[in-house]
Amino acid sequence: ILSSNNAQNGGGAQYAVLEACTLSANTSSLFGGAAHLCDLHACEVRDNHGNAGGGIMQCSASNCWLTGNLAMMGGGANQSRLRECYLASNIAFTGGGCFTGELVGCELRWNRANQHGGGAYAALVQDCLFNGNIASTNGGGAWRGSVTDGEFTRNTAGLCGGGIYQVTALDCRFTANDARYGGGSYESTVFRATFASNSALNGGGDFMSTIYQSHFLCNTAAYDGGAS
Repeated sequence: ILSSNNAQNGGGAQYAVLEACTLSANTSSLFGGAAHLCDLHACEVRDNHGNAGGGIMQCSASNCWLTGNLAMMGGGANQSRLRECYLASNIAFTGGGCFTGELVGCELRWNRANQHGGGAYAALVQDCLFNGNIASTNGGGAWRGSVTDGEFTRNTAGLCGGGIYQVTALDCRFTANDARYGGGSYESTVFRATFASNSALNGGGDFMSTIYQSHFLCNTAAYDGGAS
């Protein structure tokens, strides 16, 4: 257990290999509240605080839980490679769940960004679930970056793109997401998607995206464009 430690970089650990560890309540003034430049496997990373990467920064993580971490950029993770990880209830100014980096087979739930990217900010994403993430402005689920085989459910943006904002998306599903403009997607490039039961003031399913070979079902707009 690594708890309540403090450093400029890597509040809990730096340049370490960690397996089946708990990193909690650590702080850093710069990079990686819990860990910086580490390899983590089957670790619990919770309630840490850093400027960039509340949980981890520039790390590789697999089968880890990152919950309740806080940062300016990347509440859970920043510039990290994550595989089959669970990111929940992390908070940041941008990138509530993660800021850039790569995610494969992860779940991002109930993360929050005070600006853009409630779940992910400019990340490369494959086979991930985004559920209940919130962005105060744009991209409740994801902001920019790319997503392949993603599931976006009940994400919310205060302004644009409840599910995604300016993302390249392939083989994704958007269900019950909400925003003022583009409940499912906003200004994105989307291939082979399904938009179902999304809602917005304008563009219930989508607003101003380029969309190919996709289906729109039961989306709702209060004013203009129920589907798109």
